[in-house]
Amino acid sequence: MAENIVRFLPPELVRLGVRLVVGNSDMLRKFAENYMNAQINNTDAPNAIILLGKLRQRDLRNLFEDAIYYVPNLAILLGGGGKIGRVKEEYDDTVRAGIPVIPIYSTGGVAKQVEPTADKVKTLYKTFSQKGANVDAGDLVQAIVKAVRIYVND
Repeated sequence: MAENIVRFLPPELVRLGVRLVVGNSDMLRKFAENYMNAQINNTDAPNAIILLGKLRQRDLRNLFEDAIYYVPNLAILLGGGGKIGRVKEEYDDTVRAGIPVIPIYSTGGVAKQVEPTADKVKTLYKTFSQKGANVDAGDLVQAIVKAVRIYVND
């Protein structure tokens, strides 16, 4: 499921003109690469940013203000190894920074263990929390796009 989101969501974010800011992991680098490939045909979209280094145990508001000059208005949580704890710490720091989070349950890991905090899109939580074989990646990507639109247009 996560692979489909990593493949199909970035072009949609480019079409919306969303600035993509990701941490540094194999999956997130692939996500950013897919965003940049889609961006080739859309020069109006902002460049993707990959933040290197440790994104936990620090004030994320300050980090983002220093790195990109503003605090993101939405975070999407895909997967995340529950045993290591890094992604859970980043989730906690994101919530502390007041950044709304949409965990995508069907991608497993930490995403299925934490609570969504993106209250403006509560009506979409049911779609984000689907699991098993009945989850359609296309429907899930469209629900994420709908949520992003709500936060971008606000």
